[in-house]
Amino acid sequence: MKQYPKYKDSGVSWIGEIPEGWETLKLKFLCSYFQAGSNLTSFQIKPEGTYSVYGGNGIRGYFDEYNWDGGCNLIGRQGALCGNVHLVKDKFWATEHAIIIKANEKSSDDFLFYLMTAMNLNQYASQTAAQPGLAVDRIKQVKACCPPLPEQHAIVSYLDKKTAQIDRFISEAEREIEKLNELKQAQIAHLVTHGTNPDAPMKDSGIAWIGQIPEHWEVKRIALLFAENKVKNDDYEFDHALKFNYGSLVPKDEKGDVTELKDTYIAYTKIKQNDIAINCLNLNYDFVSQRVAICPQNSILTSAYLIMTPREGVNAQFYNFLFKAMDGKKLFHGMGTGIRLTLSYSELKKQYVVVPPVEEQQTIVSAINNLNQKTDMLTSSLTHQIEHLKELKQRIISDAVTGKIDVREVNN
Repeated sequence: MKQYPKYKDSGVSWIGEIPEGWETLKLKFLCSYFQAGSNLTSFQIKPEGTYSVYGGNGIRGYFDEYNWDGGCNLIGRQGALCGNVHLVKDKFWATEHAIIIKANEKSSDDFLFYLMTAMNLNQYASQTAAQPGLAVDRIKQVKACCPPLPEQHAIVSYLDKKTAQIDRFISEAEREIEKLNELKQAQIAHLVTHGTNPDAPMKDSGIAWIGQIPEHWEVKRIALLFAENKVKNDDYEFDHALKFNYGSLVPKDEKGDVTELKDTYIAYTKIKQNDIAINCLNLNYDFVSQRVAICPQNSILTSAYLIMTPREGVNAQFYNFLFKAMDGKKLFHGMGTGIRLTLSYSELKKQYVVVPPVEEQQTIVSAINNLNQKTDMLTSSLTHQIEHLKELKQRIISDAVTGKIDVREVNN
């Protein structure tokens, strides 16, 4: 890519050299407005509404009023992803966790979007609070480069085209991952309800969502297969807790006073290896079903979750996949009670599930593990492609807004 004829030192480490004719100045001198938004309570923010509500990590929901008429940038200022930048053209409501930035006569909102995207604003976050946060006054003082307005327009035109191309490739790869996961879930649901033999004689299961099952399979209530585990950690046998993470149980990264953690952990439930945990809370707020997980090791888990121990002779891995299939079909939602739609063991244990012979359960588990391995390999390859494309996009944006490449004639 062509470079500018002459460069000079910008005096700013993250920028390096800039073309002659460009200047460096504090970000606040490129803006006519630079302030955080206004507070909204979580009860005021709705899943649907007239205007988008922006918080620390982008859109949080919707509200029927707006506090800005559009045509500006928003910086998320609270949370692990603080420093994210959004160019918003329409009316919206910005909460106190988002910074509203409007360009002045020296710049444009579109150029500021690309410039601030290249600045990696997250690096200026304070780590002293409970979660990372960006101070408005701190961001105002960060130095940036400023080309003449005609060159800003040329850079924006170039980046609009380049980033749109890259975003299209990223979207295609993400759709492929989504299709792979949908196909995998469908195949798993078929395996745990119909087995691996397509020629097996079938019979009606009596379970509406399953339909026909192999003739030699049984149907039993969950109570005959699993017992509820409510054993508290009151003797403080375990001090390492687990948490839900997208359908898995992973170590909980706890920080704080040891005594305070002990007081918390004695109220947790002891969970054994191969126990099944189900997040049965707030079923009415579930957008993505990832509520079932099998325990990888003896540990503890918050007693807010339903924990079941497999009875003797029960293949926990098989029923982990079966319960995940039920979760994917959102079958638990119809069993919940109360305002928050919470599912209890007393209700779940009444439900009927299939019971293949033990040997066949293991055969199905092996087939699913092979399927997961193949799908994960394809997904990993696509994920690497997406990461590479995102890095390429970031590099192109950075090179263009700092003048490392000359795009003035590219659009002609």
